[in-house]
Amino acid sequence: MKELFLIDASGYIYRAYFAIQGMSNKQGDATGALFGFIRTLYKLNDQFHPESIVAIFDGPKGKELRTKIFPEYKAH
Repeated sequence: MKELFLIDASGYIYRAYFAIQGMSNKQGDATGALFGFIRTLYKLNDQFHPESIVAIFDGPKGKELRTKIFPEYKAH
């Protein structure tokens, strides 16, 4: 069966940002979030071998728009 994975890219990057701190490039820019996000994609690919992976990012008013569609979104 062909598999399509939809990834909450904003969520993975946010989580990786706080999980992997202290990693930076030569210019001093933090790179832990990017490193963690890419490692997650590799792990998903290695473990499940999906045919396609789509990374979805929130727009500037992502939560506001989702709340209009579904008022109970993250209500707790």
